[in-house]
Amino acid sequence: MSKKISAVAVAGGNKFIFTENEYVTFNDQGIIAGPDTIVSRWNFLPQSFQGDLNAADVSVDPSGSWRYVFVKGDKFIIFDDDKIIQEPERIADKWTFINDFLKG
Repeated sequence: MSKKISAVAVAGGNKFIFTENEYVTFNDQGIIAGPDTIVSRWNFLPQSFQGDLNAADVSVDPSGSWRYVFVKGDKFIIFDDDKIIQEPERIADKWTFINDFLKG
């Protein structure tokens, strides 16, 4: 059975694919990290962000550190390889000006 891709992100020449509860990082030459479970890589994440993501974004900050944004349902979390930077929060609570858009 094939794995369902739940999120894809590209940053710094690397590509990230997330499935139910796993990830793999690769570039045009091959796999760099993984496949492995999300919780094995980022064991400090709340359980709700350890799988079945709706979206992911990956970037490299000015210091050269990787920064990740995971979205699940109506919440997001921001973290780096070592710690949570922004605790889980509802997207509409963080950016209230999009509430009318989200209501339809």
